[in-house]
Amino acid sequence: MNAIRAELASLPSLWRPPAQLNVETHDDVTLLPLDSLPLGAAPVRLRVGVFGAQGEVIETALHRRGRHRSEPLPAAPAEETWPGSFVYGGVLWDHFGHFLVESLARAWAFADNDGPILWLRKSPQQELRGWQREILDLLGLGDREHRVVTRPTRVDRLAVPEQGLVMWRYLHPRQEARLAAHPFRSPAAGRRVWLSRSGLPAGLARIEGEVEVEALLRAEGWTILRPETVSVAGQLAALDTAEMIAGFAGSAFHGLMLGRDVQARIVIFSRHPKVEVNYEMIAAAKGLDQRIVRLEHEPAGDGSARAGIRLTRPEDVTEALRAATLSHGSAA
Repeated sequence: MNAIRAELASLPSLWRPPAQLNVETHDDVTLLPLDSLPLGAAPVRLRVGVFGAQGEVIETALHRRGRHRSEPLPAAPAEETWPGSFVYGGVLWDHFGHFLVESLARAWAFADNDGPILWLRKSPQQELRGWQREILDLLGLGDREHRVVTRPTRVDRLAVPEQGLVMWRYLHPRQEARLAAHPFRSPAAGRRVWLSRSGLPAGLARIEGEVEVEALLRAEGWTILRPETVSVAGQLAALDTAEMIAGFAGSAFHGLMLGRDVQARIVIFSRHPKVEVNYEMIAAAKGLDQRIVRLEHEPAGDGSARAGIRLTRPEDVTEALRAATLSHGSAA
């Protein structure tokens, strides 16, 4: 973990976005299907192939995380041609948090550039998932045509926006404003929402002891929300009058990027230091009243960011939340 913290601390200009974002326009572009790499093969486990008329790599189309970027694929001839102008969406993740943070990283420019949005996806599935459509509808992008590149394809013209969000680096104000489509209302006194991970499938990071935490919270009047059981609109409606939102670090907190004027106090319980940086970066860009709490816990797996944890004392969570409530009241 110390090595991870050292790497993150060394990232240049952390949270400091560029002065402006740009869109490149290229003619006679060839796009290749996304190629994913095995775990541990590279910092960004993707190979992206987007090439100009002379076969040169279009660097802006490579996906960036921190100081790393995806590897380029070798050039290949097109097998089909789509006439007209298009917009490059980038990599399409079928994961809620990564879709918000990474797939929509170029959304700041979509409305100002005409044509279907082109996506690179790990699977050849063309149709977007229902929750992806719901988010795009919220952003006013549901009526746009979205295409997934499944074979080497040439297009006449491609607009390639820079990423407005780069994980571990920055969230640009234009990107933040573009995603903040749902107006949050004034907090209702006493409304506190716990974003639960206890119902997630076994393949995702679970918190051993969270069920006990939730029982304690219910007794203190908290609402327990399992985000995966409700629509995106339902999640936002459950949160937009909360005076406190808490839970263990997870994708559900990235849903707050869709909120405008979020006034709730946010308390995120840490699972892994590598995960924390993005929440801090987003909170800084959005002006969120947020704290990250690190409790004593044991790894329940290989110790990676994807693994679960085992709480040493579940009651530490409720004690930390009571302290956060009292400190908030004192600050007011």
